[in-house]
Amino acid sequence: MSAAPELVTATLARLPGLTAALAQCGDTTLAEYSRDFFPKPTASAIEPLDDFLDAAERIAAPLLGQDVACALREQLGRSPSALTANHHGLDTLHQSVHSTIAFALPALLGRSDGPRVLPVLACSGVPLGSVTFPRGMVLAKKPDLLDDANPAKVRIPFFPHALRTCAAGAAPALNKERFNTALKYCERLMRENMLTHSQYGFLRNFITQECLRENVLGQPSFSDQAVLLNARLWPRLFAPEVRAQAPALAYLDMERVVAAVLARDLRRDSLVAALLFDPGVRESLLHALDGATGCWSGERLERLCALPEGRTIQHGDLRGTGTMFFWAVDAGGRHLPMRIEDGSAKPGAPVLAARTMDGGRIEVALTPEPVLQALVDGRISPGLFTSYATLAMARGVRCWGGVYQAAYLREMQRGVAQALRMSGDGDVASRVADAPCGCFLAGLITVFSDFPDNEPRGELRDELRGEPGAEPGNEPRDGKPGDEPRDEKPRDEPRAGYIAPACAPDIAASGGLTAAQIEQISHLTMAQACTAGLLQTYEEITSASERKAGWYGAMCQYVLEGCGDGFPKVGQMD
Repeated sequence: MSAAPELVTATLARLPGLTAALAQCGDTTLAEYSRDFFPKPTASAIEPLDDFLDAAERIAAPLLGQDVACALREQLGRSPSALTANHHGLDTLHQSVHSTIAFALPALLGRSDGPRVLPVLACSGVPLGSVTFPRGMVLAKKPDLLDDANPAKVRIPFFPHALRTCAAGAAPALNKERFNTALKYCERLMRENMLTHSQYGFLRNFITQECLRENVLGQPSFSDQAVLLNARLWPRLFAPEVRAQAPALAYLDMERVVAAVLARDLRRDSLVAALLFDPGVRESLLHALDGATGCWSGERLERLCALPEGRTIQHGDLRGTGTMFFWAVDAGGRHLPMRIEDGSAKPGAPVLAARTMDGGRIEVALTPEPVLQALVDGRISPGLFTSYATLAMARGVRCWGGVYQAAYLREMQRGVAQALRMSGDGDVASRVADAPCGCFLAGLITVFSDFPDNEPRGELRDELRGEPGAEPGNEPRDGKPGDEPRDEKPRDEPRAGYIAPACAPDIAASGGLTAAQIEQISHLTMAQACTAGLLQTYEEITSASERKAGWYGAMCQYVLEGCGDGFPKVGQMD
């Protein structure tokens, strides 16, 4: 019997939010599900939506042009709804890209509710070395079924490994030397047969024709470069017959947008100003959300800040702390947790305080102007709580995120409403409680790469395929003495050794998705797309030592057999 059902069940058991979401919408097709993506604005918004529209337009205009910026403003005014599941950087990882394509389905299917510009507010606080690999590009590779660590992806770094802990939003701009180094690395991978000819051809073209453009190299930050490069990669994901229907992509740095909105909110009587600066509301909130995902752990932050001054901070010291309202940003671009405490210069006056990795201390007075100046200077960055309080709770922006966000955003909403009620502001609390939180769209896999050659890398382990005759520990391996000869004949059925979830460069290398393939995607159910997404999620949440041998082959075969020909496939040509 195949181990795949057990692996899927065990993975879902660690994702109760996904299990609950699929119980509600698992049988819904993506075409049906997408009808809720762009509703009209909520009537209960607390703060002016125009603050958000102004910020988005102002940030988009110099990068995407005034026409796109104006269309973005019009779109967000008509329906304040944005995809917030993605990480900032060049968006190439399959799960992220497929969710963005799903978000665009109303336009790609030619429906009247389709947006002209697709709003994506990407989290820029993630480190460059995170799982989505903002420090470069990710492609599918012909799966190696004996490689349980990285069976089906290849990464092309633009930034050096030394910058892996730098946040994407704080990263320096990439220069010509970095892109040329990446191009040489692609050539090496091609020689080593780690890339197909079509993949290499796309990478060479994209780097030379897009990344090395003067207006990309001339940007002051990687964050701005990512906006441009995502806008240029996006049309290549669609075949010429589809491109006219594809909306423009506004892939913006969420924290930068939020900081621009805070420049107004913190200077007036606003929801976020009350949460930050009203002592009674703030204390109730800090207690209500202590330990909540995406917020802060008072105990762990206190333990961190109690470490002797001058003691070097270890990575383990930062685990599970969260942060109170903002992250500190050190000289290397790393995000550090902040805690509200009495200031060292003026006892009794609260400050946002952080410990640096070398044992130093950062302080920002918890009053409007010092906080806003620190945002302008890049010394602090909004945390998730502050971002979602500013957008979702104060303005009714629908933030479409993954299962974690859908769960913790509801918890944040509950905590804010509770703190406001305890302070006697029941009306605002009720309006916060009515805000549209919990919108789920992420973790999907909807397109696979189909690799050539009759010989897969590795072989499906017999005990995982459910075939008799093999015991664990005696699986055949490539090129080992004593292996039985393989069946060299081509196989017609889908095989995990030839199939991998398609990343953005793979889709572009194939010539882009056709109208028929987009129609196929739209007919997938949420359960099918999310189950396929477990190919990535299992790898993320399961340490290498805990992964079952041959997990990728078993799960991939399970996904393909469960959906038949439902998943479109893009060919990678040698």
